[in-house]
Amino acid sequence: MDVAIVEDLLQKAAEHSSAWAVVREEGSDAWIVVLRDETLLDAEYDGPSQQIRFRAELGLVADTAQRHAINELILRSQGVIPMPALGLAPDNRYELLANWSLHELDAVALGAELDHLTEQIQLWRDVVAQPLMPQKPSMPLEPNRLDIGMFA
Repeated sequence: MDVAIVEDLLQKAAEHSSAWAVVREEGSDAWIVVLRDETLLDAEYDGPSQQIRFRAELGLVADTAQRHAINELILRSQGVIPMPALGLAPDNRYELLANWSLHELDAVALGAELDHLTEQIQLWRDVVAQPLMPQKPSMPLEPNRLDIGMFA
């Protein structure tokens, strides 16, 4: 597929979404989509698979315990909540990854996908930026004390 067709599709999709702009990276089959919250969404055309690959940075998490908690949340969410793939880059930065098949050149549907990705990026950036809550020590039960209603 001609790269000009892909660029035209991205431009039209941006018009059908809340995205502000689509800027072509010079000398490559890649673009930067500027989303409504000023997030930069990388878009790259993959000719062999006939897909546009999207990537957005969600944030850096240096704390091992926080990464573990986020990874567990991602695993629990997969299959339950429709969401794009989330990954951890080697430098401990979380990324949102998504693909769009070019088998149908539907700018309206791609525009809706750009809005969906915008919402997912905002949601997961909030998750990544949220510090872990300090663990509260559990309160031991007093000896010889029964909670009312325990055996009701």
